[in-house]
Amino acid sequence: MTMNRKIMIGTIFIIVLAVSLLSWYILFVFPRIHNIAVKRIIPSTTKIYDNSAVEINVTVENKGNFLETFNVTLYSNNSIIETQHFIQLKPKTANNLTFVWDTSKLPNGNYYLKAKVSIIPNEINTTDNVLVYGPIKILPRPVLYVDPSESVVQVGENFNVTVNIKNCLDLYGSEFKLEWNPEILDLVKIIEGDFLKTGGETLFYKNINETAGRCHVVITLLGDISGVNGNGTLAILMFRGKLNGESVLHLYDTNLGDSSLQAIPHTINDGLVKVCAVVFVSPTVQKVSVNEEFVVSVRIQNVVNMCGYEFRIGYAASYLEGINSSIPDVFGTSTQIIKNEINNTIGRIWIAVVSAPLTPINGNYTLCQLSFRALSAGNVSLNLYEVKIGDENAEPIPIIIKDGAVEIDPPDGSGGTVTAQSGSTVIFVDPAEVSAQVGQYFTIRVNISNVVDLYGWEFKLSWNSSLIEVVNVIEGDFLKTGGETFFYQSVNNTSGALHLTCTLLGDIPGVSGNGTLAEIIFYVKSNGESVLHLYDTNLGDSNLQPIPHTTNDGYAILSKSNAAPSKVDAAGIRHLLM
Repeated sequence: MTMNRKIMIGTIFIIVLAVSLLSWYILFVFPRIHNIAVKRIIPSTTKIYDNSAVEINVTVENKGNFLETFNVTLYSNNSIIETQHFIQLKPKTANNLTFVWDTSKLPNGNYYLKAKVSIIPNEINTTDNVLVYGPIKILPRPVLYVDPSESVVQVGENFNVTVNIKNCLDLYGSEFKLEWNPEILDLVKIIEGDFLKTGGETLFYKNINETAGRCHVVITLLGDISGVNGNGTLAILMFRGKLNGESVLHLYDTNLGDSSLQAIPHTINDGLVKVCAVVFVSPTVQKVSVNEEFVVSVRIQNVVNMCGYEFRIGYAASYLEGINSSIPDVFGTSTQIIKNEINNTIGRIWIAVVSAPLTPINGNYTLCQLSFRALSAGNVSLNLYEVKIGDENAEPIPIIIKDGAVEIDPPDGSGGTVTAQSGSTVIFVDPAEVSAQVGQYFTIRVNISNVVDLYGWEFKLSWNSSLIEVVNVIEGDFLKTGGETFFYQSVNNTSGALHLTCTLLGDIPGVSGNGTLAEIIFYVKSNGESVLHLYDTNLGDSNLQPIPHTTNDGYAILSKSNAAPSKVDAAGIRHLLM
């Protein structure tokens, strides 16, 4: 008699085959296995950059004897990338699952990828349910950019910009196109940069379409070599300012490739060029002697559609005296003078002129001629500020401002020695009035004039702490000309006050003449106006006697941005004054 019998014990089947009751038995044992495993993790690329979506292939295998249903989860470190549910796999088969890893919110650095399958019923071996891959590094994405990001130039000026790359690995070749406004700019030439050349011999191709305002540049290494890494310059482009206005330098159709001919993902940053008229003091540096009268001009070059202008020019009133300001008929018979004021108390000349009716003009003009008298020896800046040039639509015309300077020598016959001039000793803020915008820094000097035998000085200065704050204080050079000094400073930006003291050391005479006691650098936090008030001032000579003196405060005008000229009124007259 023959019989078959199946017996299930745990996770195995036992099949007994009996030939007869008196003869032998055959015993077969078949294991009943449930086992799902992660076999491999393979990223689609070995170079993973930030802000990328990277495909990750995960292979799972059914090592058991039954159809299984399970979930697979992929992690970066301990964060879930994605879970795929209800995966079915037949016995003894494998399947590739594709996950997408979004790195846009991840910081650069090393990561470990971990694939994990859920434990299925009756699964005994779970050690292969998890597989870890790594470390894998997320790299900063390469950037192709125009440097500088913004250029301010004048008409007729040649200037360079570069097309640079940073954060690049294995760069073998690059390609870009760049466009600009051909009415504003001319492209003079293109020169290959040095970056790819560091890797070996290169091929450089360029094509310029001046009419359309476009160029096409290709640079590649030659031969079976590795690419270059890091940051560098791909090309240098020389432009010339052609006409007032603004032009974007727009990069497009950009391609970067590595030595394996794989594309390198990257971002691009365009550039901007402002071609401006220039308002400047002429001559730039005027050399005169004490008591000499002289004339400087404020001029504008390469302006287009100018219908009005306004400016203020500041100077140190202890060094210079404004005598006269002469305004030519810039707009012909349409010239109307709105402001012509000399204030020698604070050291400021204020000029404003409009055309009525509106008469736009183009070209180069003298805006004003200013006459001064030199009062004492020293170097003085002629600081142009609150400069506004307006067109017929009451829109501001972009400008570049260039200040002037005056070098004042002692009177003839003084032997070149700087001595105190007649008049009282004055401690004063220079410039007397300064303008700056929120987010900018500006510097003032606390100067002294007409002093004799100065051995030590002390002053306090206050300001509106809600508008500005001190970021640095520097001892001036005046006392140092007499010998070694001791300098003390205390700054309180909360209350808006500082205390400075400086003295010579040793048994030596004091210094005489004019000079700078200290330089103070401020940062503008908010718009408004603030007095820069000098108080508790003390001067002492080498005999420890006080030196009588007076003080002149300063004034800071702080704005959010350059104010544009106001609109034309009903009579067609532009009022530039704000």
